[in-house]
Amino acid sequence: DQVTGSMERAMAETNRRREKQMEWNAANGITPESVKSRISDILDSVYEKDHVRADISQFTDSAGAMMGNNLKAHLDAMDKQMRDAAANLDFEKAARIRDEIKRLR
Repeated sequence: DQVTGSMERAMAETNRRREKQMEWNAANGITPESVKSRISDILDSVYEKDHVRADISQFTDSAGAMMGNNLKAHLDAMDKQMRDAAANLDFEKAARIRDEIKRLR
């Protein structure tokens, strides 16, 4: 492999910045450390908590159980809402509805 002039300049700039950072760290008593995140922290991110639960009370019987044909009708209505949201470029709402559809299926 051949190191081109552009590559040489990029590596020189990287080394210059690295040396400058190391001098700053030494002058200010900073010891660099690796970032350590637990997997649960990643999974509990804002995006995972941003779910909307659909109100299905109109489709339940008095005991609260989803009735057969109403579930299909409700899923069809939610699918239409999801597609409408996507058509209106409201992708976050569409994704939340999609997740709720998956949960109900």
